[in-house]
This record gives sequence, C-alpha cells and structure tokens, in this order.
Amino acid sequence: DESSDTTEYLYYCGLGKIFPIINEICKTSSKKLNSEDVMKMTWEPSIKEPHTIAARIVDWLEKRQKLSPKVESDTIDSIEEILRNIKQHSAYDDYGFLGQAYPTSNRVRLVFCDNGIGIKAHITKRRYEDTHKMFQMHITAAQFDDMKNKPSNFAIEKASIYEVSGTDYVDNSGAGLDFILRSLSPPTNGIVCIISDDGYVCWKGGELVDSFALPFNFQGTLVAVCIDSTPDTILTYKKEFEPGEGGL
Repeated sequence: DESSDTTEYLYYCGLGKIFPIINEICKTSSKKLNSEDVMKMTWEPSIKEPHTIAARIVDWLEKRQKLSPKVESDTIDSIEEILRNIKQHSAYDDYGFLGQAYPTSNRVRLVFCDNGIGIKAHITKRRYEDTHKMFQMHITAAQFDDMKNKPSNFAIEKASIYEVSGTDYVDNSGAGLDFILRSLSPPTNGIVCIISDDGYVCWKGGELVDSFALPFNFQGTLVAVCIDSTPDTILTYKKEFEPGEGGL
C-alpha cells in the first residue's frame, strides 16, 4: 500500500538506504507520519561512547515525554548500561537501535539489537562455582543447569533479576533493565520484550506476562521498550527517591 504509514516509517528510519525502492514509494505517499516521530535506524559495527549515545536517545525521547532531572538521569544510565552490555559482553559484529513515536496513541517505542552470542551463552559461560556471590544468592546451582539446558527464555527471565550478571557484579548489576521494568514501566503501561536466541520474554507494567521458546533462532539479542507518553506533563518520582524506592 503506497499510501500507508508503513512505507513512510521504513523511509524515515533509514531502510531506504538499503532498499532504494522505498524512497520511490514514499514520494507519492500520504505523509501520515511526521519524520520527527521516527528516530533514524543506527546499525554500526562498534559502540564508541555509550553515554553519549544514551543521552542522544533520551533527548529524542524528551521531545515526546518530559522527564524530571532525576528520571532523565536514570533513563540515560539504564540505556547506557544496555549499550555497555552489548559492547562488553555480546561479542557482536553489528548493533543497532531505533525509535518510533505514535502521535495518535501517544506511545513511544525504543528498540536495541545486536547480532552477538545472546543472553544464554553470556550468562552461562562461567562455571557456577566461578559466578559472583550476588549471582548465587538469586540463582541456585539447579537453576543454573536449567539455564544451560532449557530454551533461552528461561535464561532471559533470570538475567532480568537485579544483581544477576554473567560478569562481575560491580561492573554490571542489571540496574538498567531493572529501572525500566520496576520503575519506568508500571506508571507508563510499559511493555518490554526481549528476544534472544530461541527465547522470547515479555513484561507489561513490570509484570512477566509471556515467556516461551521460539520455533526459530534469532542471532543475538533484541530489547524493545514501549511506553505511554503524556504531552505537557513531566514524568517524575513521587519524592525523587532512588529507583525501586518511591516509584514514578
């Protein structure tokens, strides 16, 4: 459908660079979408400055949803950790991200993706005895064996627990995903979906709602976050507590 907003989205997000026919279709489309509502797709071989990239993404987000200084800082930190995890642990060749605002529904979606080894391979690469103390407080040896032997959705679920990390706890505590699931999602009707290898897991409002094995293998990991935006309001903590203490 040449007049649909789907073709416009593909054009605005940058896929026209790969498939030029999209550019030709969009010359005659109805322009239902505003190009400013689409963050152009980034697909690159390296992540040079995670904090700078995270700040740029949040700048785009704040055009749709104003954030208090504390929420802005925590959102930047959470996205930075997602990017840092890709950079340090996924063994990726390429990574990407994009964003989409939906003016009619006032929803905003962010997507992060890499073609690395996946969550299951990363979180189980050490022997259980060599994992850090915080990991062992949350994951038993039997659960660790299950993570290695079951489809990847089981590993995704466990990796989403705060303080569970396949590396040293000090460097990667999982605070970024924890903030998105426990603080950002509940008040914004947030939906978070993670696909990695043969696993799919989804949370709504911070609660786990779907977890199953996929009939195919997705190389790497994809994290999608979709939240409500409320124009002309500021998203803030009730008392500007730390994430998880006061809520938004």
